[in-house]
Amino acid sequence: ETANKAVFSFLFLKQDLPPCYCINMEIETQTSAPDWKIGIALASQYIEERGWKVVFSFTKDSMAEFAKKKITVNSRHPLKIRYYVLLHEIGHAIDMDSIFYSSVRERAGPRYNTLAYRVETVRSEFEAWDKGKLLALTNNWPMDKTYLDIQAKFLSKYMDWVNNRKNKKVKK
Repeated sequence: ETANKAVFSFLFLKQDLPPCYCINMEIETQTSAPDWKIGIALASQYIEERGWKVVFSFTKDSMAEFAKKKITVNSRHPLKIRYYVLLHEIGHAIDMDSIFYSSVRERAGPRYNTLAYRVETVRSEFEAWDKGKLLALTNNWPMDKTYLDIQAKFLSKYMDWVNNRKNKKVKK
């Protein structure tokens, strides 16, 4: 079963398959405290080998920019959160490098800034977190159960944005 997961993960991350919305890998408690600096180095090396640049910035928000092939991670976060955010942004980069990729804005088309667009954005964010988790678990990089808490914290901001009924621009 473990071998099957490794093969699936390899194909998935190489983008030989369309995106999968069901990732069922468990986060196990490691026997020693994870070294987040090593995790950052391994994740950075992984994506840089694929032609992307990783930048840490105190002034910019975290994001993956396809046109520049650049991932920016906000350095104001503690080291562990920087690592998990880097994994998340790599999840976006994996999507962007896929032949199946189209941006959320492209998928929404003329319905940009609608409720459907916002929901699609949240779906894309969930996928990026799942892909980051899968990448770390597949490669035996540092991971602990707080990943899910950190993921929930970041995703809750998007969910609040989706549910913001005060914004007059959002159409159903």
